[in-house]
Amino acid sequence: MSQGKWTAALRPILRALLTRDSLEFLRKLIKGAREIYVYWTSRRAAGIYEVLEHHTTVELADRKGEVAVVEKRQIVRFLQDHVAALTDHAWGDGEIFAEYDCRPGLPVDLYKDGSRYTVLISLREAKSRGHILKFRIRRKILRGFLKSNECWETDVYHRTRYLSVATIFPPGRRCRRATITQLSTSKAVALGPEHFHFLPDGRQQPTWEIQRPRIHDRYSLKWRW
Repeated sequence: MSQGKWTAALRPILRALLTRDSLEFLRKLIKGAREIYVYWTSRRAAGIYEVLEHHTTVELADRKGEVAVVEKRQIVRFLQDHVAALTDHAWGDGEIFAEYDCRPGLPVDLYKDGSRYTVLISLREAKSRGHILKFRIRRKILRGFLKSNECWETDVYHRTRYLSVATIFPPGRRCRRATITQLSTSKAVALGPEHFHFLPDGRQQPTWEIQRPRIHDRYSLKWRW
């Protein structure tokens, strides 16, 4: 059979296949394949663990901003086997590693990548997939918050279910205004009165929280005091 006859014979078959219903089916098939690809890509990009809870507290110890203590508490679930180390990231003004402590684990290396520092934390034992770990990092910063307008940035490196950031202000100097800005949208949202609370000792504590923050995004808590 010649090529022309083959083409003529195939035309009615192609017309029957390319109906409106079949085209809609193909569109749904392509969309489903794309969603599956995005899902598995996001799982690979999530890293060696997911964060079930992440709480950061920035405690300003004096009215001049000379001393601050940052405490980061996380609950993580490991997504891989044989994980024996984690990384912590830090940046900002002043002496940002005046003191450093993590539990459990032991900081074994510190290196700089551009304007940021990475701390390598040895867990001193391998963790398995599905294991849940609670850990705390406490860091003292000297001369890091000397301006009237300051900021604390949180980058989301792993898939995270819950994130909260709080700032504790010293007696005699309160927060006058606070906003949260998401890097991907560049939108700043002012924190209302419901975000501001007072501790039993009278210190002011604004808190911001979010469910399932966007991975690889940055959230900046900015304040005027």
